[in-house]
Amino acid sequence: MPQSDVFITGIGIISPVGLGRSDFWTGLTTGRSGIRSLIEREDDGAKPTPDQAQQPFWIGAPVTGFDAKQYVRPRKALKVMCREIQTAFAASQLAMDDSGWSDRLPADDDGDIASDRVATVFGSEMLYGSPNEMIKAVEDCRDEDGQIREADFGRSAMKGIMPLWMLKYLPNMPACQIGIAINAQGPNNTLVLGDVSGPAAVIESMSCLNRGIADLVICGAAGTRINSTRLLYRHDLPAFAPESAVTFPCDPLRCNAGVIGGEGSVAFTLETADSMAKRNAEPIVRISGIASRFSPADSMKQRARTSKRCVSAGRGSSTAIRNAIDAALSQAGRTESDIGGVVSHAMGDPSMDSAENDALKGHLADCPRIQPMRLIGHTGAASGSFAIATGACWLADAGRGDAFGSPDGDVLCLAHTSEGSAVASILSRT
Repeated sequence: MPQSDVFITGIGIISPVGLGRSDFWTGLTTGRSGIRSLIEREDDGAKPTPDQAQQPFWIGAPVTGFDAKQYVRPRKALKVMCREIQTAFAASQLAMDDSGWSDRLPADDDGDIASDRVATVFGSEMLYGSPNEMIKAVEDCRDEDGQIREADFGRSAMKGIMPLWMLKYLPNMPACQIGIAINAQGPNNTLVLGDVSGPAAVIESMSCLNRGIADLVICGAAGTRINSTRLLYRHDLPAFAPESAVTFPCDPLRCNAGVIGGEGSVAFTLETADSMAKRNAEPIVRISGIASRFSPADSMKQRARTSKRCVSAGRGSSTAIRNAIDAALSQAGRTESDIGGVVSHAMGDPSMDSAENDALKGHLADCPRIQPMRLIGHTGAASGSFAIATGACWLADAGRGDAFGSPDGDVLCLAHTSEGSAVASILSRT
């Protein structure tokens, strides 16, 4: 296959270690950790009491110093934006600033770009509301003895929850709200695929550009693993354990600490060479190859799921990761020897991290490796986009004497899920 003609021209980041591309990369290269007690969180999620602050359940990587009012216009739209939509919107604004598109948007048929030539494609996930929003509805369901009458919840919810509540939590609303703001009337799509949602959105975006149905795509993902409702509802990955504090944060080659949740959003502006030439723009990196593959994890084959903290728990698939790597290399016209660095998906889950290590055996196992989740935690649907953003920064901003040095070749970025999906991306200097 021919080498991709799609470039990343702007990157916007809202992360636990920094807001914006430069601040994020400085945070990673200086080892600034975003992992802290959730007593420091700034959203409306549950917080621990001071004596609970260091307990494992209350350890996470919240975004701090973020004010959605600085980014969202019109501000009245905030009432129908949950935390993830707000951060996605902000990341998109930062990406457009970074690429030089801010002054050219909203799109206008008489302006620099027609509205139907701008696309918005985002990775997302199930968005959970805050327990605080349900308090009145639940209280109205109590009988005289204080017991909850579940049959009354529907009636109570209709009265106690704002009419537009649902719009705050639809997974497709990041792409929708951004599209409305910049008058993007081209393709608008949302992919909900767990940790690979963001890279899958990149694949869809590249398809829009390569098929000639868009000239500019605002693409990215938003996610969280510290939403209070989700923490109560889901137990799908092994939690951080206090006896593993010696390895905290995770080490991809000796990982048994468990998963630490984070939150954040990443957005990219994606363009072809022709689009950049029309406005004399410079790219950050080229996406030389990207491939998605699936091979069911052992737990899927056995129809059993476990959150045990051990290598044999059956989460993840080394076959899927290896197949994705091979397909991306083939698409890019590269071999393993052309890869000078790897951005790992290591998260502290012994089972999934072991699958990745198995897939990287050979030349790739000896490549310099960056593990963003060591400092920003697991950001859910945004985690794969954080890997691509890290790889792009590594190629574009290396050589400043930072801790990672300059990769000797292309950068391979990985994302994979516990069920057995994997996406491998290969980024090249332009």
